[in-house]
Amino acid sequence: MKSMLVLRKFSQISYVVMVICLFSGCPPSNEPAPYYKDWVIVHGKVTITRNGIPWDSGKYLLDITALDEKDRYVGSSDHLITWLGNGVYRWDVYIFKGYMFSGAELPYKINFRVSCQMDGINPQKITNEFLVKNGTSVNLGTINYDIARLHGNLPIKVNGEAVNNISGASFESVIITIRLPDGTWLLETKIQPNGDWSSYIEKLATDTELLCRIRAYKKGGGFEKILPNMMYYVNNDDIEFNFPGYPDGVDFEAITLSGTIKMLIQNEQPKYGYVMFYLDGRDDTDQIGNRTVQYLQPNGDGSAKWDIMLPAFSFPRELLVLVTVEADNVYYQKWSSVDITSDTDLSNIDLGVFTE
Repeated sequence: MKSMLVLRKFSQISYVVMVICLFSGCPPSNEPAPYYKDWVIVHGKVTITRNGIPWDSGKYLLDITALDEKDRYVGSSDHLITWLGNGVYRWDVYIFKGYMFSGAELPYKINFRVSCQMDGINPQKITNEFLVKNGTSVNLGTINYDIARLHGNLPIKVNGEAVNNISGASFESVIITIRLPDGTWLLETKIQPNGDWSSYIEKLATDTELLCRIRAYKKGGGFEKILPNMMYYVNNDDIEFNFPGYPDGVDFEAITLSGTIKMLIQNEQPKYGYVMFYLDGRDDTDQIGNRTVQYLQPNGDGSAKWDIMLPAFSFPRELLVLVTVEADNVYYQKWSSVDITSDTDLSNIDLGVFTE
């Protein structure tokens, strides 16, 4: 009786495992069982190097994807990878026959896309074509990724105050973006409050002049500057950028505005309200800042206060204002404007009443 009970429990557990595997879409870890007759498993090894040095960082940083003759996805390793040491990895890839849209028959013609996470980037390489069938063993050989580090120190301030990396309502951030001469994006990374920044890239094929830009966000304002172009040299794995003309970093000049506003939606105080400021037009490129308003509780009548730090501009000037008001599943936007002159009290600007 005890033996029968054990067998029954084992059968139930096996059934549960089979059901989970079927509905999760993942094949079992060993050879496909009969109910996985539509899967083909391919085994293999690959050696990963970075700048010629074995890359030993564990199995979960490597991914291998099978592609058909038209570079369409047909299966992947799905983390079925084991690190063997000295840059060598063993892998299993499951190919679902139903993904072979061309109706190809075994052996399939397959390319493998090998990607490996390295310091925040995910370089990829595609292998030559292999003929595979169930149980085929493939040696992908050595795949080397040439990686370079770009870095520098460029402290960013606004009116002499450092720009930090803060999330939430007090959002602050400063980002450096680097592009190729044709405008193609190369990298984007944060600049730390002390000015340090660094990022890794796959090495470029030739010495290249790079286009650099910084964007800073502080107290609702957006600040931007185009930096001098810098050179990338292919024979250097570690390139430090020192921007001419900015030995002490960049200090943006800003102007602070604040005041009041009243916003209602369906005659009630909304949950959220935002003010966005524009110079010279209403396109996104004209926006110079946006800020969430703070409601004056316990008034509950839609009265709110706002404050914002904007890139400095000359007076007199008309600022366009886009007001956004939100409640549960209801919102509206309205445009307005405010004239800023030398006589304007910058700390007491009333944007008016907005209602829907």
